[in-house]
Amino acid sequence: MEAHDFWTEHFNIKVSDWIGTAACLTRFDPVHHKLALFKDVTGLAHVNFQVESIDDIMRSWHFLEDNNVEITMGPGRHPQSTAVFLYFKGPEGHTWEYSFGVRLIPDDMDWTPRFFDTNEPDFIDMWRGAVPAARRRAD
Repeated sequence: MEAHDFWTEHFNIKVSDWIGTAACLTRFDPVHHKLALFKDVTGLAHVNFQVESIDDIMRSWHFLEDNNVEITMGPGRHPQSTAVFLYFKGPEGHTWEYSFGVRLIPDDMDWTPRFFDTNEPDFIDMWRGAVPAARRRAD
């Protein structure tokens, strides 16, 4: 993947995990991933806001539903980062995410990137919530 090669070779970005061969989750500090690289997406895919508690996720979910904001996925829990998440569409059609409880990988910790098969039902949500077709990218 061209983006993977660029970021890991020139900026010392580390790979945390792979989602199939179509996505690479990377880090430049202890947070599991701050940059997700996609083989078939150019530019910004979505923006994530890490909130202070699971209560913030749940309150936001109810607020978004009460205000007819399109929830695209969640609440759920990512198996890669262990974060609880909620994805929704903004007025411009861009995807936004709230998350809580992301895994930390300190620099002195041994870590081997894992591979998550997109054919598995829990590849993006270990609670096995509905996953939009767009998230099931072909490898």
